[in-house]
Amino acid sequence: MGYLLLIIFVLAIKNTNCLEAEEDFRNCLSQTGADLSYPSNRTWWYDSQGYSIPTVRNPLAVAYACSTSQVQQLIQCAVKNSVKPVPRSGGHSYEAFSSLDGTLVVDISRINWIDIDTESHTTHVGAGIRLGKLSYELSKYNFAFPTGNNMTIGLGGHLAVGGFGEYARFYGLSIDNVLQLEFVDWQGKVLIANSQNYSDLFWALKGGGGGSYGIVTAAKLNVFPFPNISTAFILSWDTFPSTAEFIKTWYSWKPWDLPDEISIEIIMGTNLMTGIYIGQDGQEGVTRIIDASGMTRIGNGTSLRQFSSTNLLEVRAWLYKGGERSGTDEDYQIYNVPPFAFDSIGVSPLPEIGRAHV
Repeated sequence: MGYLLLIIFVLAIKNTNCLEAEEDFRNCLSQTGADLSYPSNRTWWYDSQGYSIPTVRNPLAVAYACSTSQVQQLIQCAVKNSVKPVPRSGGHSYEAFSSLDGTLVVDISRINWIDIDTESHTTHVGAGIRLGKLSYELSKYNFAFPTGNNMTIGLGGHLAVGGFGEYARFYGLSIDNVLQLEFVDWQGKVLIANSQNYSDLFWALKGGGGGSYGIVTAAKLNVFPFPNISTAFILSWDTFPSTAEFIKTWYSWKPWDLPDEISIEIIMGTNLMTGIYIGQDGQEGVTRIIDASGMTRIGNGTSLRQFSSTNLLEVRAWLYKGGERSGTDEDYQIYNVPPFAFDSIGVSPLPEIGRAHV
């Protein structure tokens, strides 16, 4: 009986210590001014899982930072209380690294400001900005930045893994066009990393894995004027050729010798080959390239659809919607993504999720 009482007493002390530690952690977080979410919140599922991760995670808390200074304070609270801070900009981590068990998720999606310098062809942006909003805001000045085609991805995570997109062959990956990164390290210190300062860190942050070294809160980027003409295309088959026939034809074509102005994406099993061409000869150039590929002579029932515009944003929208176009404002809804859906294009904001206050 004595041993049983001793075990119960020790467990009670341990449980009390855990509760006190949790209370200290929450008190520290509350002083940062960030919006917080805990497992007791009604929006906890959305807050903890993010936008699109494949594995259910159970962090201790989620904090929505609105500034670099809040990120600093949140990291300091986490370190002080022996909790691992995990960054999240868009929540699209296929490995679910943006929400880990027993961690503090520092969501930077509200750090989504943008400042465009039309003279130097650069932009300074918050790392939580979604690719859709970044593309839309740049388009107001006829600028583009090479990104992927999923508009809900956050820039911070996109840069952390490289950033491949439809016109990467011409403009390069997203990380090829990063000039500078603002970064908060594990001690809560703000560092400015570029080719002159913290150059090794700057190199590592560009594709070296999100959150491995700290949290990127802002970036300075090279942007590019819209091409004179852009053309999106979709080649489809009623009956897709066999995998062996397709691969043989593809490599016989030697696509690596294609001009940099064209990017092509093929997803096996979809019966589609898509891409964007920014050559001056537009649809005529696309037809010439596709005819030379031999891809239309395999399988059955091939169809080549194209859409050209001087506005690269419209071209990407057409491709993103699978070759449909129903008017500028409606097409642009694909760029209108949460959180903080922007309403300057005449469409209704999307429902907000994960806005819990405690």
